[in-house]
Amino acid sequence: MNQANAPTQSSMSAEQLVQSLRSQAGKPNDVFELTGALVEGDVDLRSLSFQPKVVFRSCTFRGLFDAGEATFYKSLTLVGCRFERCLHFFGTRVGGQLLLEDATIDGVPDDGASFEQMRVSGNFSAAGVRADGRLNFRGASIDGQMELSGAQIGGDLSLQNARINGNLFLRSRNGQRATIEGNAWLFGVQVGDLVELSGAVIGGDLLMEDSMLKGGLFCRPQDGERTELRGQVWVTGARVAGTVDLGGAKIGGDVLGESADINGGFFCRPQDGFRTEIGGRLWLSAVKVGSQVSLAGASIGGNVVLQHAELDGGVALRSQDNFRSEVNGDLWMVGAKISGGVDLTSAHVKGNVNLQNARLDDLVFRGESETPLAVDGSLDLEAARIGRLEMDGRATGDRSVKLPLAKVTHLNVLESIPSSVELEGFTFQQLTLPGDRFLDWLAASSTFQSSTYVYLENWLRNHGDHANANRVYLAMRRRDRWQGRKGLFRRVGDWFLDKSVGYGIHWYRPLVFYFVPILILTVILFSSPLSVQCDVPVLSGPPAIASVEPKPGEWGPTDAVATALRINLPMFALIVDDDWEPSSNKIECCGQTIGVTYAAYALVVSLLSWIAVPLFVIGLSGVLKKET
Repeated sequence: MNQANAPTQSSMSAEQLVQSLRSQAGKPNDVFELTGALVEGDVDLRSLSFQPKVVFRSCTFRGLFDAGEATFYKSLTLVGCRFERCLHFFGTRVGGQLLLEDATIDGVPDDGASFEQMRVSGNFSAAGVRADGRLNFRGASIDGQMELSGAQIGGDLSLQNARINGNLFLRSRNGQRATIEGNAWLFGVQVGDLVELSGAVIGGDLLMEDSMLKGGLFCRPQDGERTELRGQVWVTGARVAGTVDLGGAKIGGDVLGESADINGGFFCRPQDGFRTEIGGRLWLSAVKVGSQVSLAGASIGGNVVLQHAELDGGVALRSQDNFRSEVNGDLWMVGAKISGGVDLTSAHVKGNVNLQNARLDDLVFRGESETPLAVDGSLDLEAARIGRLEMDGRATGDRSVKLPLAKVTHLNVLESIPSSVELEGFTFQQLTLPGDRFLDWLAASSTFQSSTYVYLENWLRNHGDHANANRVYLAMRRRDRWQGRKGLFRRVGDWFLDKSVGYGIHWYRPLVFYFVPILILTVILFSSPLSVQCDVPVLSGPPAIASVEPKPGEWGPTDAVATALRINLPMFALIVDDDWEPSSNKIECCGQTIGVTYAAYALVVSLLSWIAVPLFVIGLSGVLKKET
């Protein structure tokens, strides 16, 4: 291989340089090399073709360096060069690698230093490059990797619709952070491997809409410096075959990833002592993520939206590495399908948590001993389908937990019952409450529906807990009495059924508290022969009826019991024929005369028995409960 050097003088004209290049253009085995030269004037290489390798080292170009639509069949090196009036590589073809490492690009016009439509068959490296304006790689194609680590770009970096078959590196280099003062335009870019922005600073937005990354996107700390994205991050519609890792990054605005498709995870967790900080919203509506979405320990300045997202690895919003996860807005996962759990352990959500119509395996809604979970708004699980729900009832304070039409396989309520719940149509297979406080759970429901009580009552009976089932049934009837649409008389009647037979639950009350004591009292009172009398006709004189009392020895204990049964059980009198009736004598008991006759006493007891006995019968039969 022959090496052809340009004239050795330290200063030369652009015409001399071009002439030297032309003279070697057709010699593929040569190397054209120029080191430390000062080139005056515009270098015009437009549409030219060069067979040899071309190397410029530490050269200064005072004019415009224009290689637009030129073809370099082998590599082109511009390491350490200074371009005082910018450079132009629109449509340039490079058969090998293109090196711009440590170059300085000044005089950049408003539309930028152009690398548009450039084609590079090898790697492109502009590591450490310094540009005082925009670098434009729109539509460029690089078969190898693109290296911009340590670059200092005074404007935008545009890679719109570019294609990079290898990695795209924009990270720290030798202690110098890659810095873009404007926006990083990467929408529509295709990258065959990783996009690495670790430790970089982007002063504007990172725009990656509709991009395709066959690796992942990494914005982690490097060399003790966190990644700083001072504007918004747009990954809307992006297709990422790997992971999106924003661990430890500081983002000034929103992160917007609607309809993105990420095969790996989406991570915003602490990294190297830095927590992820997002100044605005995290908007991932309709996103598809093949692994976990981790927001553990992150601080998010606005809403977190995962509406209609499809997540294969769950959502972690728990504290991590002594950082408490904080959401300064709502957590919105309406209609999300989550194969895994949603873990909110010890998080602080300053708005509402909404999982309406969501499908997920687990929801952990509690705190740890030192850091409780705090939700300043409500928890809305309407029509959600959840495998296991573990919930600290204190977390929402006086706000409501909404469970209408939700289906939960196992609900475990910890510490305390929520102050307010909505339970219309809520179903479960297992229910664990602190202290088995089923009545407090139902009492916390903001609206009354008997079906809610009936469902819990049946569940308790199916699990053999009849005592609590009865309490639930009574609570339902009592709440219905005061909150249902009933008139005064119905409420009074309902109250009577409650106190007498407990709506059929306490069917034994008439027997224990009325029938047995009154029967015993009646037997005692009617053990005296003075307690009864018998009407007999008078045989002499005008026709008349006389009342006679039993003769000595004619009245005994058996007679007293029979009379007591006839008085206490009115229907018993229909089958037992007895001429003795309660007398008009005043009752004598323990040597004292009471101002009530035996007949009056019997009349009152009989009337009460016509009420008590049917109550006992229908209570025992369960008719009252079946009717409700």
